[in-house]
Amino acid sequence: MQAILPCRPEASGQQKATSPTPKTLCVIKSEYMKINKLKFGLFCLFIISYLPLFSQSKKIIKLMNLAKQEMTDTNYLGAINHLNEVLEKDEINIDALFLRGI
Repeated sequence: MQAILPCRPEASGQQKATSPTPKTLCVIKSEYMKINKLKFGLFCLFIISYLPLFSQSKKIIKLMNLAKQEMTDTNYLGAINHLNEVLEKDEINIDALFLRGI
């Protein structure tokens, strides 16, 4: 394997016939860098697009906190109503299902 040389002509001004020209190496290097930038861009896009899937909306968090407060104040019917609202928005919210079962 040959090392990638800098994108400048050699100091002596002469190049060997068997080695690739610096211009060819510059093209290879720039193509390699474009591929790396593309991979990095796709990776960032992938991460950013999946962040909302793992977070809860602020409204659901607020309703869950209200339900917990209602349970603390022994207003269980109010807590069940808040938890039902959470389950209408997010049917598989395990915390809401658990708290509603208590």
